[in-house]
Amino acid sequence: MHFSKKITLFVKILASITIVLAILGLIGWLFNYLPLRTFLISNAVMKVNTAILLILAAGNLIQMASKKPYFWLVLLLSGIIVLISLAIMLEHWHILSLNLDELLGADSKIGNSSPGRISIAGAICFFCIGIAFPCFIYKRYSAGHILAIIVFLTGYLIFLGHLFQINDYYDFKSYSAMSVHSSFAFLCIAQGLLLLYPQHGIVSIVTGPYLGNLMARYVFGIAMLGVPPIIVLYLYGLNQNIYTPAMGALFILIFFFTTIFLIYHFIFSKVNRLDQELHKRYEQLLLGEELSQVGSYETEYKNFTFRGTPQLYRIFGWPIELAYTDSSLDLLYNIIHPDDVERVRVIVDKALKDIAPYSINYRVILPDGQLKYIYIKARVYKNQDGILCAKGTAMDVTVTKQQEAQLQELNRELTLRNKAIQSTNEELQVMSEELSLSNGALRVSNEELTALKADLEFKVSERTAHLERTLSELKQRNEELDQYVYKVSHDIRSPVASIAGLLSLIDVESDLEKKHQYIKLIGNRVDRLEEFINSILNHSRSLFNALEYKPVSLNKTIQQCLHELEYYPGFDQVQVVIDMPVSDIIQSDELQLLIIFKNLLSNAIKYHNPRTESKVWICVSYTDEYTNIQIQDNGIGIAPEYLGKIFHMFFRATQRADGSGLGLYIVRQAVDRLHGKITVQSEEGNGTKFTIVLPVAHANS
Repeated sequence: MHFSKKITLFVKILASITIVLAILGLIGWLFNYLPLRTFLISNAVMKVNTAILLILAAGNLIQMASKKPYFWLVLLLSGIIVLISLAIMLEHWHILSLNLDELLGADSKIGNSSPGRISIAGAICFFCIGIAFPCFIYKRYSAGHILAIIVFLTGYLIFLGHLFQINDYYDFKSYSAMSVHSSFAFLCIAQGLLLLYPQHGIVSIVTGPYLGNLMARYVFGIAMLGVPPIIVLYLYGLNQNIYTPAMGALFILIFFFTTIFLIYHFIFSKVNRLDQELHKRYEQLLLGEELSQVGSYETEYKNFTFRGTPQLYRIFGWPIELAYTDSSLDLLYNIIHPDDVERVRVIVDKALKDIAPYSINYRVILPDGQLKYIYIKARVYKNQDGILCAKGTAMDVTVTKQQEAQLQELNRELTLRNKAIQSTNEELQVMSEELSLSNGALRVSNEELTALKADLEFKVSERTAHLERTLSELKQRNEELDQYVYKVSHDIRSPVASIAGLLSLIDVESDLEKKHQYIKLIGNRVDRLEEFINSILNHSRSLFNALEYKPVSLNKTIQQCLHELEYYPGFDQVQVVIDMPVSDIIQSDELQLLIIFKNLLSNAIKYHNPRTESKVWICVSYTDEYTNIQIQDNGIGIAPEYLGKIFHMFFRATQRADGSGLGLYIVRQAVDRLHGKITVQSEEGNGTKFTIVLPVAHANS
């Protein structure tokens, strides 16, 4: 279909209005509501059969206005409409009786408004509508438009009869009258049919793009606006007895000729303005073609003819008087250069076969022997009658070709000069490459020196940093050693002096019980001295023994520590809870792990809270990179001000501490040697939690 979306939408709206009117009539019959059957204007009612056929016709109209209509469905519904309407006309004319008026309810007598037979005017309208749809499908557009006009005029006349209460216009006596909403529905269907294919048939006289179509639009528009008022006034005057029929006819003649004069005056004024504008544009077109050396033409391949503008005839050296006349295409082909004829024919024939645009550059020999270069660009199409045509332009490009030849000559000269310059450049390139090689050798030497200098600077910087770290560590170790020597000598001297004093008391004491008491005190001092010496030995082993990485079972290591602490004071008062994965093997140094676990567990036992049920939780977990160990107790905890000092050498965080003060210091050194990290969380009175993070595996160091 070749109509715009707005027209499609309007056609569908008209069909929808028809369906609504038909449904309202059916509702009136279904619920016996007279106003919906008559629309409150007259006693003429919409028949049920009329409503059904109107719905079928509107459905066909919507199908035809859709993008992909089902033509078989349209033909089927049209056939039903035609057969029913034809049968009703035959019944009206008493040729045969099919009792179609009995289909949806019998009439008790002729003229009774029951849901029966359609009026003769309605049957004729439906017959025209049913024939119109196949006409459009089989491209008999004018026939379809004529049938639609018959329906439109019939509906219009009946509508006027209802409007001015002229019974003879809508009440046909023989059986029944046509209702006002039936006539309005026929008007909608007829308008939809006229708008279905606006570019074909007799409607194209009004919708075409040319000047004659414009005049037809004005005439049609004025007629549509002027004729109805004349008819309305005439009928109204007759109905009201304002004037006699003769006076009315005279009034119509005067009005008619006045209107015709105004119409022609308006139309011809408009035509003159358009003609002047068209002439002006035509002169501009001719001037533009002459200045640009472009002529246009149109060919019709059925008759093998063409028509061209004056500039086209100037280009090919033909008489200008032949412009816009039909000329044989042989005239064009006969002047083509013999070497180009076959190529041109092949290109044109392919374009005609594919109905595709084409462009050609070729030479022509004019009647005076002059050689010209022509550039043709055209578009192939089929006109409304299906005839193969083409529209195109012909441009004289002789000057352009001559300039191209000159440019080619200049290019050849430039090519020769470029070759000479290229030869010189090659010599310069050789010299440049030699210089580049020399520069490259110098650059390599310079880079080697720079790299050597950077390497030396890096090594010096690295050695300096290493020495600074070593000096710092030595300084720290010296300070720790001074403190260590002082503390060791003090902590050894103190129990030794105490033992010597107790031995002196034993020598002078005669009471045996007191002597036993002194001996017990001496044993206690010896135990403390032994514990202190063991701490010093552990510190030495942790610090100076070489690390030996091997698979170590954490569970066995913890059990070994607990076994060694079994007789440690307070061990039986503390419950140890172990949470460990099934696979407890890690790659580490067993001695360092024993030192870590034994010191942390002994501290948890030593500083347990005797007022509550003491527990120690050992939790082990793994990640892809680390082993996480948590040792938590609910002992006496550590005061906040001491948390930052507990890993210092010989530091004691509580007055209950009677150890050497080396335990946590040794633990931190063991963790550092394993490249791990230890942190502490504690709340005084609520216990302490140590978290140790060790790498999964580490190279021996």
